[in-house]
Amino acid sequence: MKYSIIISRSLTQAHQMADVCRRAGISAQLVRTPAVLRQGGCGSAVRVDGRDLPQARMALSRAGITSARIYTAQPGGGWQEVSGDLF
Repeated sequence: MKYSIIISRSLTQAHQMADVCRRAGISAQLVRTPAVLRQGGCGSAVRVDGRDLPQARMALSRAGITSARIYTAQPGGGWQEVSGDLF
């Protein structure tokens, strides 16, 4: 299954992002940011199904959370950055 991770700036923001997604009916899981993607920061992220990413981005934007890096897991390993911030 293809999935995406939305990397947060803090553990608090990661919890907020997961809560916003869940309230929007999106399954969201709090996870550690993969080491290869960590660029300082708290190391927390939210994992969502790749099919739910557009809806998650919309819900987060409506909640005022607009700055986060997003990556999609690639078949066979590796990550593809989703362009720009949430929007």
